[in-house]
Amino acid sequence: MSLLALLFVFDSICGEKEQGTLKILLSNSVPRDLVLAGKWIGGYLSVVAPFSVAVLGGFTYIYITGALTSGGDALIRFALIFALSLLYISTFFTLGLLISTLTHRSSTALLISLLVWICWILVIPNLAPVIARLSVPLPSRQIIDEEKQAIEQESEILVESMNKRGLTATKSERDKDKIRHRGKRAQHSLEEFYQRKLKSQVSLGQNLARLSPSACFLFACTRLAGTGPRLSELFHQAQERFHSSHQQYRDELEGKWITIKTAGKLDWEYEYKKRFDAHDLPRFHLVQENMGDRFDAAQFDVLLLVIYNVLFFMLAYLAFLRYDVT
Repeated sequence: MSLLALLFVFDSICGEKEQGTLKILLSNSVPRDLVLAGKWIGGYLSVVAPFSVAVLGGFTYIYITGALTSGGDALIRFALIFALSLLYISTFFTLGLLISTLTHRSSTALLISLLVWICWILVIPNLAPVIARLSVPLPSRQIIDEEKQAIEQESEILVESMNKRGLTATKSERDKDKIRHRGKRAQHSLEEFYQRKLKSQVSLGQNLARLSPSACFLFACTRLAGTGPRLSELFHQAQERFHSSHQQYRDELEGKWITIKTAGKLDWEYEYKKRFDAHDLPRFHLVQENMGDRFDAAQFDVLLLVIYNVLFFMLAYLAFLRYDVT
């Protein structure tokens, strides 16, 4: 739709100049700002009308077939993303109008429109992550996992060496717990370092990509839809909570095992199984953002799209006031 908007409006001013109709139009007592506003309104409605019909028709179909439910805030998110799409299309439509007021030949306007579209849609969004990776170096996930595995192996080697020393049971178990705890803490610090660097890299890449309206549209849409980098962060937090609760459950289960076994009961395995309840097992629970938080997070990118629209229209207005129609 962004390319279609550019192709629809690139010759709205310069094309009429080549045909001579713009000179005839402005020979009447018609203000130039009214002419420009009329071209924007009429052209924009001509672009978004079939788009709106297609989107609403597709939405009606998938809603009737049951592929999309109306529960929760799904309809609100769909309406917001649809409105955001209209704002995104207007950004490129206004840009095309600006290009048309800065040129005097349709062929020149077409080449400039295609060049700008390629840079903003393909070059900048794909170049931003590369610059971010060069600016904020980050070790690969495989290296981090290998480091964590090496820490765990080192802890096990230290524990095995303590088993060979023949220390007292109490002192030996206490020292082993310290070694394992130190290893877990080192692994946790390594994971925190990786996530912090990854977050910085993603943030820098997003800020650089926001030079393109397409990136602003993408970030706002993914935030409203509940996907994107934020979903990855929420999943990582849920994973940490699950591992922590699961480890706590295992420790409590092991404590029950030792208590029953050391109680001197003959059938301690039966007693242990009787106390075990599968419903007490920790469950993985992913907490999603509420609609208010999603909207607040998407406001910055929406504001950037509004700024792009206003800036392009003001520049087109200033250029059209000085436009030579002869």
